[in-house]
Amino acid sequence: MNEREKYFRKSSLIIALLAIFLGGLVIIGWWLGIESLKSVMPGLVTMKYNTALLFILTGVSLWVYWLEKPAPTFIWLGKAASLTAVLVALLTIIEYVMGLNLGLDQFFFAEPAGAVLTRHLGRMAMITAIEFMLLNTALILTGKHFKYAITQALALGAAFIAFQSLIGYLLSAKTLYIYHQDFSAMALHTAIMFFLLSLGILFARPREGLMQLVTADTSAGQLLRQLFPLALILPPFFGWLKLVGERSGIVPNELGVSLVAILNAITFSGLLWFRAATMQKLDSARLKAETKALEIQSRAKKYLEIAGVIIVAIGKQQEVLLVNKKAVEALGYQEKELIGKNWFDLIIPQEDRERVRNVYFDLMSGKVAGVEYVENLILTKQGEKKLIGWHNSVLKDEQGGIMATISSGEDITMAKQARLVLEKSALRMQKLLELNQMQSKSLKEITTFALEACVAITGSQVGFFHYFDEANKDITLNAWSKNVMPECSANQDQHYPLSKAGIWADCVRTRQPVIVNDYAGAAGKKGFPEGHFPVKNFLSLPVFDGDKVVMVCGVGNKAGLYTQADIDELNVFMANAWLVIKEFWARQSLNDKIAEIQKQNELMVGRELKMIELKTEINALRKEAGQPEKYSITNGIIK
Repeated sequence: MNEREKYFRKSSLIIALLAIFLGGLVIIGWWLGIESLKSVMPGLVTMKYNTALLFILTGVSLWVYWLEKPAPTFIWLGKAASLTAVLVALLTIIEYVMGLNLGLDQFFFAEPAGAVLTRHLGRMAMITAIEFMLLNTALILTGKHFKYAITQALALGAAFIAFQSLIGYLLSAKTLYIYHQDFSAMALHTAIMFFLLSLGILFARPREGLMQLVTADTSAGQLLRQLFPLALILPPFFGWLKLVGERSGIVPNELGVSLVAILNAITFSGLLWFRAATMQKLDSARLKAETKALEIQSRAKKYLEIAGVIIVAIGKQQEVLLVNKKAVEALGYQEKELIGKNWFDLIIPQEDRERVRNVYFDLMSGKVAGVEYVENLILTKQGEKKLIGWHNSVLKDEQGGIMATISSGEDITMAKQARLVLEKSALRMQKLLELNQMQSKSLKEITTFALEACVAITGSQVGFFHYFDEANKDITLNAWSKNVMPECSANQDQHYPLSKAGIWADCVRTRQPVIVNDYAGAAGKKGFPEGHFPVKNFLSLPVFDGDKVVMVCGVGNKAGLYTQADIDELNVFMANAWLVIKEFWARQSLNDKIAEIQKQNELMVGRELKMIELKTEINALRKEAGQPEKYSITNGIIK
């Protein structure tokens, strides 16, 4: 966004806040009985209490419209404010047309009898109600479902009515701000605020619709910005001079009309002549600059053609001025298909367009620091996206003014991908090292760590592990990643047959990894139960023990696309993770066997001790009976 567009946007915000402030000020005037706040000066019609309230609502709605990306709460606030204003305005129009009194006029504040130019006490003027209808309908019909042309057309209609009322006040033509003898008049500050609000709606979107021409950095845009305000101000001013002359008796009516016509003709002829002379100088300077630029371009292009990098120059209207052979090859367009076209609309993908255009605006405004080097995607003629690293600078004319941006770029798509692969591999190695150091952990801790590692390695948001019994074709849920459960309220069966599983289980059926990068458009999907977390894309792969599928590893909802590189990383990681899981089971089985042997040994030792005790008793009884000992027991050993 350039400085001129920022100025218009800032003006729109000020107007929105001014409407809220004015409405509040008039309401205070009614509460405290301050006539100057209600009617500007004695003898003029007052701004009604309802009108002040609707100005506050309209100001709030304009403020929400001014926000480029408002929160949903603010969107609803703006729509509610405008709908309320439209409803009150519509009911007021019905009161006038049907001759009714619905009780709106004096609901908040009773206006004393004898109010100036007021046919119905407390009721806003008919044209005031129409103005609120136009402006708030314009603010309601905003957003991606409506064209800016509708909003701007309604705002222009409101501006015309307000301007007409202001002319009526300036030239004492009451009909222009009353319309009919049975209607109340529009207050002076009401008309001024309506005109400003109309401009505020237009200024809020300086790049859209009619405002594109107003903000354009072209001869047409300059002409419009210079002459249009004068066209609005000077004719009414000349009319006011005629009126003053007539009232003072200096200028008769016929002479006054003639003088107004002459003043208009001379003034606008002079302005047009002056503007034409200025444009002639600018055109001459531009032609010289273009001629010189063509000469420079011709010489420079010979060097640029042999350059091993992409070279692009972009002019003041965001148009392509120059591309070299390397750029043509990289983009897939012919040179004639690029020259003169809007670089951002043609080459930059929609999702990156706003950011890259802002870089261009910074360069054109001289703010080179911070944007000397940027990386962004480009879209080739064949629809392929490439990542380019740009080194940026500007071209200046003889006066030091910035004429264009010039950038040299290199295709870093492969380098970026290689760097990502290296980063993934490094992350995989780190996770494997940590996993192999978890001998003392439980199986749940091991599988949870391994699953979160799979999610991290692939840049996914969710993941799952399922065990698979190949003999019974049965799937057992093992674990979901930590990001799943907050989003998932569906009932989860722990066991179910392979035949009932969705397309994610095709990796088991085909014994090959499965990638689905567009789940919404995938064929053969069975859908999800109610409450299941949303799936955008996924990668599932089988984990083998020998030639048997023993496990399924799945990850999903990656910001980008799943590729073969993700499969390779997961295959390596899960092969090692399965060994760790098997080792845990083997260690657990060994520990169970050791425990069983110890238990058996304890039983055997117990029996032996019992035998010694019994045989010792037998020997004692035989000794008492005078018989020799039957068993020889030495140091607890029976011989």
